Amino acid sequence: MDTPPLIGVVAHTARQTQARNLARTVSAAVLSIDDGALGCDANHRRVWRALLDLARSDQQWLVVLEDDAQPIPDFTRQLAHAFHWAPTPIVSLYLGTSRPPQHQPAIRRAIHNATRAGAAWITSPHLYHAVAAAIKAADVAHMLPRLSADPIDEAITHWAMRTRRCVSYTWPSIVDHTDQPTLVQHRDRQPRTKPRHAWSCGTPQWNATTVHIGW
Repeated sequence: MDTPPLIGVVAHTARQTQARNLARTVSAAVLSIDDGALGCDANHRRVWRALLDLARSDQQWLVVLEDDAQPIPDFTRQLAHAFHWAPTPIVSLYLGTSRPPQHQPAIRRAIHNATRAGAAWITSPHLYHAVAAAIKAADVAHMLPRLSADPIDEAITHWAMRTRRCVSYTWPSIVDHTDQPTLVQHRDRQPRTKPRHAWSCGTPQWNATTVHIGW
């Protein structure tokens, strides 16, 4: 039997109650609560590092959730299925609406194709969101010293592209997103006014079939 993944939660003090509830729900090994002094992206890096430091030699996967992540009720068991079938070393447990807007038409097409094909996976070169991401522990060790200073989802994307690693999204998502007012000053300074939820959230019919997000 595979060793269960280590899970960490990235949180802001304004959401510490829901972050603690989330950490208890998923039996998180790490909970990092920041008042904004560290910043969201540095907090993500801190959690990835803490998980890696805690990982045993047989720990294959590390998972980081943001404080506004909403795992499905059967999350732990479905996570084990996801890692059994995962076609890539980077897995996003969430595929969301609205952001990033320039990719949404391609995402919609991929969702249509995945649904028609009965695929459990949608793949892309991009990590579009940092709401709920999983990376193999050996890859986290390679990634951390090579991350750029960009926002964490972009930094992981750039590292993945440089090293020819692909991202796979569970279809449907096994984590949703609580669409609360953002606590982060985004680089584009654009307001987040459109709904930010998973395109679909539930239990995938696990298999090895993948559909790629094309242009």
